[in-house]
Amino acid sequence: MSVNISNNRIIIFGVLFVIVLSGCVIPFVAASSHSVTYFSVTEDKIGAGDSFDYLLDNDQTAYVVIDVDGDGNYSDGDLKDEVTNFGEGTFPSSKTEFLDGKNDTYDVYAIETNSLSENDSLPTEFKQSLIVDGTTPFITNPNLTNPVDQDLNISFNSSEQLESATVELTRSSTTVETYTKSDLDTQTVDGSYQYNTTYTGSSDGDYTVEITKAEDAVGNDAAGNQTEGLSDSVTVETTPVEITSVEAEVGSNTVKVTFNESVVNSTDEGLSPEDLSYTNESGDGAGTITAIDHTAESDTATVTLDAAVSRTGLGNDTIAPVDGRVTDRFDNPALRSQATGYYQTGSTH
Repeated sequence: MSVNISNNRIIIFGVLFVIVLSGCVIPFVAASSHSVTYFSVTEDKIGAGDSFDYLLDNDQTAYVVIDVDGDGNYSDGDLKDEVTNFGEGTFPSSKTEFLDGKNDTYDVYAIETNSLSENDSLPTEFKQSLIVDGTTPFITNPNLTNPVDQDLNISFNSSEQLESATVELTRSSTTVETYTKSDLDTQTVDGSYQYNTTYTGSSDGDYTVEITKAEDAVGNDAAGNQTEGLSDSVTVETTPVEITSVEAEVGSNTVKVTFNESVVNSTDEGLSPEDLSYTNESGDGAGTITAIDHTAESDTATVTLDAAVSRTGLGNDTIAPVDGRVTDRFDNPALRSQATGYYQTGSTH
């Protein structure tokens, strides 16, 4: 170092790297590295396997980290995305898919550094929260019933509250009605959500209901996840039971009764003498039923009488179902009467 006093100038030829003060050596400390000054996540809730966007203010390499274990430090089990476009980025869906099956709130950090190592502390200045819904709704108890006439009740349960839903009702494979979430009534039953609606029908037939979409708030769809348990079927048949013919011969004590469809008695068994009535209008010959040979869900029955059918009994004596005792498999009751109120016996000759 030299000093030119005449020109009042001081010329420094070297750089002092340490300062000796009071017997101590104080090292020179370089300026601190740049850090993120702004960070935000544009979504507050995603599904596992969804991407999300973020904004940040950084001027060198940075990482966005989902702290999976929640300890505030980086570890190999955490999810990270290197920021290559300063100011914004998208956390890739290929990384959040590892959260499938989880349903939790995670802390998301931005850290400006050239590399991340195990147990590096994550800065909390701009920590964000992100809800990840990695569980798909599960549909149970799809139910299609025919409570009265040709009307139908439709219901099903979901393990989660649904954001959107589509329910298809078909008759013989032809769509007759499509329902969306807004068409369904919702109630909570034993911790699950029950959805139901009613179809006012006007036709008999084979009906099927199928839940074709059942999505939660982040788009997890039960219909795309379940392979069964999304449909139910019922047959609507409102034709009443009728006796279509009664065949008898003079001198025989048996009568063949034919119905328009298969029948059962009120306990879903074959017909018994208490299920049919015999009226002896002629006043002679047979008067009561002693036995009936009938198999449940058959459309014919052989009736045994207490005496042979008389000639005057043909065309006069009658057989009829007892009220409430004869039905088909859909519980449609037998008509006791046609035009005359009873079914007349007729000759086979």
